[in-house]
Amino acid sequence: MLGAADLLREMQKAGASQIPEGIQFGTMIKHNACRLGDEIVLKPQQLYFFETSVMRYARTAKVQVWGKDGDTIEHEKEKIEDDRSIYMEPLKKGDVVALMKMPDQKYLVLGKIIKGEKVITLEDQIEEDWAEE
Repeated sequence: MLGAADLLREMQKAGASQIPEGIQFGTMIKHNACRLGDEIVLKPQQLYFFETSVMRYARTAKVQVWGKDGDTIEHEKEKIEDDRSIYMEPLKKGDVVALMKMPDQKYLVLGKIIKGEKVITLEDQIEEDWAEE
């Protein structure tokens, strides 16, 4: 899967006419619409998203499944007793996102923006995800 920087490099390789004007910031006003500045509303038809930005997915799976005899079973969804997975939620109203302008008034949503102070190390994320409740 390409990251935002990889995608930008690939677009630059494609030719000078396709180099984006730059990165802009917008605010999601719905799960699939965005406001750019005070006046411009970008409709769903104008936006392209990375799949991970619009789908809920488990970043850490922590599911216990038990069979009739008390043994752990790995693949029987209907018998899930305890799902303590950590989920990443899709974009929602109020999220600040980075946008890259594309041709024909279309925009690529690069992802949600968070402040640097909120970024924690991978080790701390793992410890937080797997901490006992």
